[in-house]
Amino acid sequence: MKKIVFLSILAVMMAVTSACSTSNSSSELTKTMPEPIAVTLKVQSKASVNQEIPLKSIVKQGKDMVKDADEVMYETWKENQKDKDSMLDAKNEKDGTYTATVKFDQPGVYYVQVHVTARSMHDMPKTKIVIRK
Repeated sequence: MKKIVFLSILAVMMAVTSACSTSNSSSELTKTMPEPIAVTLKVQSKASVNQEIPLKSIVKQGKDMVKDADEVMYETWKENQKDKDSMLDAKNEKDGTYTATVKFDQPGVYYVQVHVTARSMHDMPKTKIVIRK
């Protein structure tokens, strides 16, 4: 009987110390993990052939605007022709926004994807744009 009581007490003590160390580790981990960057890509959904199209990305980390991204590039390609993609450097507007412009010389469906590297993180949202005659 004493053996069962002793083993029960030992099991409870092990469970309590295990739970304490787990909660401490997870709270320490959340303190050291930075918030991820979030990129909002703004591109009109339709345009005409040879029309200059503004590309704009807003980069945030939590509530803070990321004004110091390491690299922001726009990739564009025609649907089913990703092997013929084109890369454009973005201009840093110094307020957390990054811009460029693009023109397409043929009608069709195109994709625009922004590649953002900032604060040791990477995000690359994309969107579709329809180009008409």
